[in-house]
Amino acid sequence: MKYPAIIVVLASLLMGCASGEPKRATFAINEGQYAQAFDAARRTLRDMRFELDRVDARHGVLSTHRKHSAGLATPWDREQSSLSQEWEDFANHQFRTVRIIFEPVGAAKPEQPASPTAPSPAPNDLREFVGPFTGTVIVVIERRSRPNRRIDTTSIRLSTFARDPINRGGTFTRPIARDEHLERRLAARIQRRLASPR
Repeated sequence: MKYPAIIVVLASLLMGCASGEPKRATFAINEGQYAQAFDAARRTLRDMRFELDRVDARHGVLSTHRKHSAGLATPWDREQSSLSQEWEDFANHQFRTVRIIFEPVGAAKPEQPASPTAPSPAPNDLREFVGPFTGTVIVVIERRSRPNRRIDTTSIRLSTFARDPINRGGTFTRPIARDEHLERRLAARIQRRLASPR
């Protein structure tokens, strides 16, 4: 009787840990280093074989297209940070998308009300901002699903799919989690590249 109680306690602890807000993976950019940091972030993503989607130094945004990995079946991919992630990518049709946001330190956001003591607003073109920046890395894991699968009890070959008149029986992709491990790894790589540019 005590085993079910232990399982319930462990499950509640795991759920409590999983529901916490993900920590931001950031890297610091010194004054006058913005162009170098933006280039370092771009080269880091290319080294990890991500295909760039938006490259916008003016507004401080760098993003990628979805990148698929089959985990254990594609050992040359380097997105996974653990054997568990390797298995998840192998067992599911998963993608990762990276977004890096550059924000000036000490500049007021456009929606903040102006006041004599408020910091000066960030310029429309961040390349003109003189001061330090912070870079934030966000990695989203998406999973592709094919709903309405009907498993046959006699043979897996006889399994069928129900047709959804709205989705027309197709697949859909949805975000399932943030990859905090990869966020931290990318932020650390960019920071190292800034410290010793090559």
